Amino acid sequence: TSGAFAVEAWIAPRAFPWNYCPIITQRDESNGYYFGINYQGQLQLHASLGGKWIRCESRTALPGLNESVRFASENRSGGGKVVDFGAARPNPSVPLLRWTHVAGSLDTNGTLRIFINGEPAGETKADGAFAQAANTKLVLARTTEPVLPLFLARPPANVPRFCSFDGLLDEIKLFDRA
Repeated sequence: TSGAFAVEAWIAPRAFPWNYCPIITQRDESNGYYFGINYQGQLQLHASLGGKWIRCESRTALPGLNESVRFASENRSGGGKVVDFGAARPNPSVPLLRWTHVAGSLDTNGTLRIFINGEPAGETKADGAFAQAANTKLVLARTTEPVLPLFLARPPANVPRFCSFDGLLDEIKLFDRA
C-alpha cells in the first residue's frame, strides 16, 4: 500500500467515555492506527509514522459555544456562591445524542487530518512511513485492554476496565487511500 488511509463513520454518542475510546483501531505497541473519541468529546487520530506515534486532535468546539467551560457547583453552605472545580476545559467537538459524520485520514505526505461533518477539524504534519500493525485484530468501539479512568475520584474504587463507546455507530468505513 501507499501508506495512506482514511476512516469514516456516523456516530451518535450517548455519553463521552471516561478515558480514550476507539471508534475503530488496529494497533499494537509500536504500529498501526487509532481513531476515537476522548473524555471531552474530541476526536483523535493516532498513527505510527517512522517509529513514533503521532496524534491529531480535533480543535474546534461546537458552533455557537464558548471555547471553554468552567466546572462549578453551588456552594450550599456559602450562601449560594459558585465554587470552581478546576481549570477551563474545551467544549466537545462532537455533540451528544445527535448523528455526526466523522472522518480521519493520513496522506502519503504524512499529514493526519480530522473532519467533522465534512469540515476540517484538525491537522498534524509528521515525517516517516506509516507502519501498519500486522497480525492484529481490527477493533470497533472498545479499548483493547483495561484502562483506568483519567480522573480518579475514589482511588480504592477505580480499577482498570474495558472502555466501550456509549452510543450508536453506523457506516464505519476504512479505505487504503486518503
